[in-house]
Amino acid sequence: MSGPKIFLIAVWLFCAGCFVVGTDSTLAWWGRITFYLMVAAHLGEFLVFRSVFEKAGGSMGSHAWQTLAFGFLHIQDVKKAADETAS
Repeated sequence: MSGPKIFLIAVWLFCAGCFVVGTDSTLAWWGRITFYLMVAAHLGEFLVFRSVFEKAGGSMGSHAWQTLAFGFLHIQDVKKAADETAS
């Protein structure tokens, strides 16, 4: 797994943890806001790049999950794999 993906997992875990701690601190508030923004952005990316996933084949559920978790990093991996198979 690449460094950026590991960093993104850490961000997701921090943001999810902000829901668990239940404090009204500013840091927890920003963590929750970041969580919602990341969900919205990654769902938007999935919808925009849906045709790329359909051309790549495989499970759309898997592509949706990977895009939700990693966003553009997953899209780059799919495009790279498609370019390698096209060559």
